[in-house]
Amino acid sequence: MVLNTDTFLKPILFFLEIFGRQNVLRPGDDDEALLQLLECSDIDISSDEDTEEFKETEEEGQEDVPQNEEEEGYTSSDEPLSEIQKRISAEKNKGQKHIFWNKMGQFIPPNIPFSSNPDPSARHEWTPKDYVSMYLDDSDFTNICNCTNIRYFSEKQKNLNLTVDETKTFFGISVLMSCLKYPQIKMYWAKMTKVLSISSAMTRDRYFQIRSNLKVVIDNEISEEQKKADRLFKVRPLIDRILKGCHALPRYPDVAIDEQMIPFFGVCTMKQFVRGKPNPEGLKNFVCATPQGLVLDFDIYQGKNTFLGNKCQNLGVGPSAVVKLSETLSEGTHIYVDRYFTTMGLLEHMLDKNMLVTGTIMKSRLPKSINLTSEKTMSRLGRGSSEQDVRSDNKINVVQWYDMKSVLLTSTALQIEPSDTCKRWSKKDSKYIQISRPNIVKKYNECMGGIDLIDRMISYYRMGAKTKKWTVKTIFHLFDLAIANSWILYRQDKKALGYQEKDILKYVDFKIIIAEHFIQRQVSNENIFPSMCTRNSSSTGKCSPQVSTPKKRKIEHLPIMDSSQKNSVRCKNSKCNGKTKVFCESCRMHFCLTGNKNCYKEFHHK
Repeated sequence: MVLNTDTFLKPILFFLEIFGRQNVLRPGDDDEALLQLLECSDIDISSDEDTEEFKETEEEGQEDVPQNEEEEGYTSSDEPLSEIQKRISAEKNKGQKHIFWNKMGQFIPPNIPFSSNPDPSARHEWTPKDYVSMYLDDSDFTNICNCTNIRYFSEKQKNLNLTVDETKTFFGISVLMSCLKYPQIKMYWAKMTKVLSISSAMTRDRYFQIRSNLKVVIDNEISEEQKKADRLFKVRPLIDRILKGCHALPRYPDVAIDEQMIPFFGVCTMKQFVRGKPNPEGLKNFVCATPQGLVLDFDIYQGKNTFLGNKCQNLGVGPSAVVKLSETLSEGTHIYVDRYFTTMGLLEHMLDKNMLVTGTIMKSRLPKSINLTSEKTMSRLGRGSSEQDVRSDNKINVVQWYDMKSVLLTSTALQIEPSDTCKRWSKKDSKYIQISRPNIVKKYNECMGGIDLIDRMISYYRMGAKTKKWTVKTIFHLFDLAIANSWILYRQDKKALGYQEKDILKYVDFKIIIAEHFIQRQVSNENIFPSMCTRNSSSTGKCSPQVSTPKKRKIEHLPIMDSSQKNSVRCKNSKCNGKTKVFCESCRMHFCLTGNKNCYKEFHHK
């Protein structure tokens, strides 16, 4: 009998290709191999003898089959091959829809109602200290005072004797220093540059002593598990207190989420470097804020395990931060993010939570099925040209807009229309020109600057401390954040209640009032501003030299009448032979002082 090697080897090679080194194929893990096997199930390479031999072998090997088939991953079923094939194909295609993108298609955003409505009338009688008390109250200063005393005693075996009022005074002085901005802290107590409101409230050495021992938690009361789980445990009580005030604020329909840096140049395992930030080195803080700069929530980045408990950790650090900060927002909130946070998975996840997202996006994060026009072609179309790609399920929209270069944005709520125009500088024409701007670009620019605004307000009058302790820097930053947030809400309420701009406190004046409240004494303006020039009241606004007020004359060398002498005494001034009773009490001499002669003045001006 002559064997056809091709007929014999072909099925063997086919099954080797499917099975590889495996002895069995398991449904769920090897579905693709099973489908190939089922599709070619008409191949028959066995004879009757082989079948009988196989049955005998199967009967002999039944003892080796495990009793609990589920533990070994086996499944038993009497389904026919056709049904198994259909089931595997259905499981393989489950949840997968044929999604495509329509070029310049019509996008209909979802209508998700927003429930929250801010009411400023409830705070119409609030003072600046009432706004700050949302974030910091007496219990917080009491906690700081107790923890600082315990820390000092455990290290020095001495009593610091710090009181709650002195703790408030310490922070009041720090707030006031941030408004004056001396180059060195010691200058506030120096002889020539002394500020009476600071030097009279606390000595210099006492200030540095409190600052070097400042604590908000007792380390011995924190377990090792808590320390490993929370790397911010040293400032956690203060973070939770500030967050409590932020969460008590009214919710707003439009918010932005971005990064904020807490400046710090010392040694800290959580320190990050974010290129392009005004303070690129320090602790990274994810912030959720309104377009006006009001912080609603924040979360300081601790490392790769920051969002370990987040169900959407597989989305990445940026999207996980958005999911975490959105937990305190209302349904229907429109969130704006930049390209660091935006992914297609994030947009779909937030849409399932009834929240809308708009943001710039990296080209590498877009689906490959989107056929974008090249940047070279867009540049030929000119500045202001745009295109729109809408997903077939009408959930996500991608817009490309060309200004100086192409900008990619994606949204679940906005599109190109209604477009408007904006003014841009043309280097070619050396003048401003009007170009077309999509609605998504306009709304993104309006709502995305809230974090930059709160950063700018804090940087104007930041509580400075040249220290190697990241805890002190973080504590001061949280105080700055609380005061800046209080002023933004105060200003927003006053405008809503119809106050004029001149009747609303400036940020520096607001901060000085808070410093007065903490120091607990009345501070006069001349002590707060010990400058060498005063602001001219004229419209020029230039500085003019300060006119010093004349000092009170000391009570000495004043002429008196000597009533102890019966007769007049000869004048002690040279070239005068007159007699008088006018006496200088300091010089113990008599001098003439009449309408014709003034020997008293002549003698004292020699």
